[in-house]
Amino acid sequence: MIKPDNINAIKLDSFALFTITNRFPHIIKEIKSNNILNKEQVVELDIFESEILKDNLKMLTIQNGDYQLWNDILFSHKNSWVEEPFLFVEFYFYRRILEILSYFKNRLDPYKPIKQNALLSKSREIITIANNLNSKCRPIKELLAYNLWSNRADLSQIQQSESDLLDSKEKNIIINDTSSVIKFFERKLNQVDILLDNSGLELSVDLILSYYLLEVNISNNIFLHSKSYPIFVSDAIPDDVLYTLEFFVNSGNDVLKNIGEKLTSYIKDKIIIIDSDPFWTLPESFLDFNSRLKNHFAHSDLVIIKGDLHYRRLVEDRYWDYTTNLSKVIEYFPANTLIIRALKSELVLGLTDGVIQKLFNEDPNWLINGKYGIIQLNEKQKSILFNVDSLYSENANNTL
Repeated sequence: MIKPDNINAIKLDSFALFTITNRFPHIIKEIKSNNILNKEQVVELDIFESEILKDNLKMLTIQNGDYQLWNDILFSHKNSWVEEPFLFVEFYFYRRILEILSYFKNRLDPYKPIKQNALLSKSREIITIANNLNSKCRPIKELLAYNLWSNRADLSQIQQSESDLLDSKEKNIIINDTSSVIKFFERKLNQVDILLDNSGLELSVDLILSYYLLEVNISNNIFLHSKSYPIFVSDAIPDDVLYTLEFFVNSGNDVLKNIGEKLTSYIKDKIIIIDSDPFWTLPESFLDFNSRLKNHFAHSDLVIIKGDLHYRRLVEDRYWDYTTNLSKVIEYFPANTLIIRALKSELVLGLTDGVIQKLFNEDPNWLINGKYGIIQLNEKQKSILFNVDSLYSENANNTL
């Protein structure tokens, strides 16, 4: 398969350029508003903001954290912000923020106030979801829908109104494999992996889904894969998982409290494992999994891939035609996958020409406004599942 170029910000009407020129400055402004910073940090943030459109990418200078890993990669990424692959630029932006704020010295999460406020503001919806789970015998269809639409809540981009989650329409799920997922869950699974995306409401629903999969014996074990440090504003880190569980236990709702206590017990007993591999904060596609993750996912029965960022990494963030066969593009991935994603970037695969035209006619911004989503199951043949090494060695030299 001939691969298209990586998405970048050269096109004047692109979402990538809008992100660099509008969203990045807004995020810097929010960081200054929500944190107690010294004068030097404020000045450095201002200088950083001014360099984004006029300078090329620069090497990191403070030797801490994953400094060496980043600088090794940066040797081959020294062009301007608009010329470099957009995925790389986004990761780089957030890594530079942490360098300016001395995160690896003080370990202060600059997005913590925003994330925690977002969680508390959604307490009523989270309690409603927990109560609905308790009142239904087989609530998997509703759980998948909640899981999808909670992915709208991205604090770097889209703020979700109170009624959005529970009022979202099934017709807006433009690829909907819910029936196939329900059938898939009829088998007994040993290991399910969830690639966590946003903290707050979405993480809460991810945890409730994990609870359900374990309680009804669909899976023996759950691995929750989080970022190892704060990035993309709302992306979940281990502290966010623990804070959310504390919120469940102290919510004042008996059902949610019980879920929180049971999940905490599952973590203590290593039935749920929170994993924060350094790979998740590096600007690489899933083709570049380190050997640890490659081997881990080779033993997974299902990898639930949440959100835009993971989807973009799965398909290398390229200018794929919207009708491209997704299964062909992700043949390399060593496990069954379930993609759950509200669309917030100009990238989607597996649609028909008729659906694409209808969407553009009805809503020109359908790719980026979070109103449309996909629940997409990709099952591997058993012969493919166990041929991991050859699949990866073939693509070992592929980089963004």
